[in-house]
Amino acid sequence: MEFIGYQMAKMGDFNGAVELLRANAADYPQSASAQFGLGRAYKASGDNANARAAFQKALQIDPNFKKATAGLDALK
Repeated sequence: MEFIGYQMAKMGDFNGAVELLRANAADYPQSASAQFGLGRAYKASGDNANARAAFQKALQIDPNFKKATAGLDALK
């Protein structure tokens, strides 16, 4: 599902990507990867506040998730 969400964002359907990845994160609340994917979609849509929250949640689940750390750093 994450792959489809990423493809939707690449095609410019940011709202659709956010909705799909939000549902994925809700289905897998303990998945750092799902939270990271949601953060990427939020960032692509320009919603930095929600992107930051999703990246932080990914890091709460997996403190060693380097991609989430990089995502947060990119928002600074």
